[in-house]
Amino acid sequence: MAVVTGLVVTLVLSLGGGPSRSPAEARELVTNVAATATDWGPGFDDLGDRYDTGELLAQKDCELTARGNRPGTLVGLQRVAKSDEGTLFAMSDARAFKNAATAEAYMKDIEDTLHRCPVQRTPKARYEDVREGAAPHVSGLDHVISEEGRATLEDGKNTNYSYVALTGRKGEVVLYAAVEGPPESRGELPRLAAEALERMNGRLSDAAALRHVP
Repeated sequence: MAVVTGLVVTLVLSLGGGPSRSPAEARELVTNVAATATDWGPGFDDLGDRYDTGELLAQKDCELTARGNRPGTLVGLQRVAKSDEGTLFAMSDARAFKNAATAEAYMKDIEDTLHRCPVQRTPKARYEDVREGAAPHVSGLDHVISEEGRATLEDGKNTNYSYVALTGRKGEVVLYAAVEGPPESRGELPRLAAEALERMNGRLSDAAALRHVP
């Protein structure tokens, strides 16, 4: 999925397998964990939060189609930020699931789209050269997927932006961080995405630890 499709956090239950959080607790968790403008570095401004944005499903022809949240989703949160000069755009998406199996199914759908669709599109967007990149090691995450590509059409306008999107799962939680910018920014995109993912993962670990203090 490209930058506009979303960054993801899935609710963790407990590292020891306790009862699921309530929807209110899930909402509080993703609100605290999802990356904000400051997580992307100096000079980024928040463009707003959106809850329960649904998912994009890749059809057989690789057309990305919006659908509602899959069964087992507790809450989703998407945040968008941009650099002061307006050349870099970043997104995080926090999504809480009821169990690890649903979170892993979400990850498998992302991998399927990544491996099957080197070109992806919506009526107003197109992504080309979509491929798997080198995933960074983030301590504590069970599974990390790295995606790279180019956004060649956005909001109906021709562009030539590179992007990097990282998706990481920790139990019932998936963390997604994506950033895009013009060709000259390509070298810094992997670092920005990895640092944002690590910050989210750190806050997720802190939240899980606090929840299970006797």
